Amino acid sequence: NITTLTTHPELASKEVQISSTNKYLGVGGVEGTFLLYDLKNGNLLWTSFLRGQIRGILFDDNDEYVYAGTGDGYTYKLSISDGTVIWKTYNGSWPYLGAFKFSKARDLIAAGGKYGDLAVIETDTGNILWYKDFDDIVSWLDFSPDGKYLVAGGGGQYSTTLFDARTGK
Repeated sequence: NITTLTTHPELASKEVQISSTNKYLGVGGVEGTFLLYDLKNGNLLWTSFLRGQIRGILFDDNDEYVYAGTGDGYTYKLSISDGTVIWKTYNGSWPYLGAFKFSKARDLIAAGGKYGDLAVIETDTGNILWYKDFDDIVSWLDFSPDGKYLVAGGGGQYSTTLFDARTGK
């Protein structure tokens, strides 16, 4: 029996995020439901079941889209207006705390995973520009201010590595 709709008298959550314009609150449930609330009045606007514990939430600058990294190994792009999934991209594992971030221009998302996955994804298309297996947890990452570089680290043989953000070299 697959759950496709849930109700939330109580919700276990590992991730919450206030939107860029302070209009919305995104809440990620451990059972895979993404909830979008009106931040000012607390009204639930919509829910979307994403099939994996939500461990990363990013809003674009204009609150047109929200991105979620989940326990099923996917990153999702959702429409703020109604929760429709625009794209979903498999990137290997759920993003670790501190390892799900936009580039400064917000045209890329880097997702560093619990199982060593590191993927850089184009926000418009959902295409993966490059992928690297760290062989161990990727617990943090960040883009340089000019967007040319990505630094990522955690454990294992690639504990701290600087990459060309577009090519992965």
